Amino acid sequence: MSESATAPHSVGDVEATATASDRTTTSHTDERTIDERLAALEAQTDRLQERVATLEAERDALQEQVTDLEADREALQSRVQHLERERDDLQTHVEDLETELQSRPTFEFKGEGETLADLWVDGRPLFKSVAYQSARVEPLVTLVTGDANAEPDDIDACYAAHGALLESESESESQPGTETDTSPTDALQALRDRHATDHADLKHHLAKLRRQLTHLATETGVELVDAIPGDDKIATVKAQGVAAVESHVSATAERAERIITDLTDWARKVTTQQGTYAQLTAPQAREKFALTRDEHLQTTQIKRVFEKISSWAADSPRDVAVRKNPDGVWRLQIAVEPRGESTGCSK
Repeated sequence: MSESATAPHSVGDVEATATASDRTTTSHTDERTIDERLAALEAQTDRLQERVATLEAERDALQEQVTDLEADREALQSRVQHLERERDDLQTHVEDLETELQSRPTFEFKGEGETLADLWVDGRPLFKSVAYQSARVEPLVTLVTGDANAEPDDIDACYAAHGALLESESESESQPGTETDTSPTDALQALRDRHATDHADLKHHLAKLRRQLTHLATETGVELVDAIPGDDKIATVKAQGVAAVESHVSATAERAERIITDLTDWARKVTTQQGTYAQLTAPQAREKFALTRDEHLQTTQIKRVFEKISSWAADSPRDVAVRKNPDGVWRLQIAVEPRGESTGCSK
């Protein structure tokens, strides 16, 4: 064997061998560390994915809850709207009942006893009303039957046959030398003509009274609203309030009082040959009530308010009208002053 083959390794060879061994060990250690780190990251990724899945499930559940809550809200809103409609219908029905109740006659006994002679209906003695109606009916019964004491069956029979009417007309109008064979149609036409004449005379008389009243109000310098405090309920409402003319103050009566109180601000002034009027339409009144009373009224409710004001003027000379204008809109017209004066109603 040669000398070089059997000689021991040199110091350099030993060091090189040691360094290579260290590098191998370090490389294995780094690989194990990387593997452990990767495993930890994969585990963390799995946990994050599980957390994301959990959050997505919670999100879906919350979305379902939100959808259910929105459906419940819409159902509640629909229920509220239905209840509001029922409330409005009930309010309208109550006001209709109040109007019907107010339109019924009032009964009271005045005097010492409780006989028919002491009974008053709507502020008038019943026996006088009966006597007045009897005085009106008797001439008509005589005209139809020829007998003021005819029974109802006799009246029906005569009316069906027209015989008594013809006979009465013939007896009352026939004179020697005149025709007596008047037909029922001619007799009825004669009645209509007389009624038209009486109506024209009455209209002329009322116009004359209005002119006299207007002249008196002009001479005194007083508005018509204040010129009739006794019989005019509108003037009473303006001066003393609605309770002075209504035993039971309904919502309709309160609204009517508001119109009378704020007439100069709410209504439009119109002057004609007959005088000056305050005009207020249903849409205008609806807007005013919404602004001042936060009430959103229907047209039928406004019409009842107008009719309430008209009923207050039924027993007075004041000219009050409730009718539709050419556009089909309900309008209230109230005479407020004679010709030539001014109340300050908005133009």
